[in-house]
Amino acid sequence: MNDPNAMVYYKGIYHLFFQYYCSDIVWGPMHWGHAVNTDLIH
Repeated sequence: MNDPNAMVYYKGIYHLFFQYYCSDIVWGPMHWGHAVNTDLIH
């Protein structure tokens, strides 16, 4: 996860949206990622 953009809490679930470039360690075409969690621990 290179660039977290937003964290949203909606209907009991945390949503984290981020941009990343997984093909190399240098900057490149960015892709969107989305992670969800209910308590930010597990």
